[in-house]
Amino acid sequence: MTTASPRAPRTPTGGRWSADEESVTALQDGAQLRYRFAGSEVYLVMDGPAGAKVRVHVEGMDSPGGADVQGETVTLSGARLYRLVRLPQATEGATVTLTFDAGVRANAFTFG
Repeated sequence: MTTASPRAPRTPTGGRWSADEESVTALQDGAQLRYRFAGSEVYLVMDGPAGAKVRVHVEGMDSPGGADVQGETVTLSGARLYRLVRLPQATEGATVTLTFDAGVRANAFTFG
């Protein structure tokens, strides 16, 4: 597995963000990150208010398939690694868009 730091090639696509050396935090509901990845799995260490939600969408897919995703939504239950995407086979370049509730902090992406 590889880990991407907050300075890795991910693109904020909407909303207001706060960033420090370790993480980015959504300052408003609907803030988005878009990330292009290679592989079949995407994980993200997140924290935030209990019950906060993150919507997960993989371009061209009906369901992201990650174990922590119900439909297209992850409900936060504390600071931990969340399993967001599990594709049936590895891809050379898929784009995942994450839409955050305010207060959710993203620390580190990992890929499988």
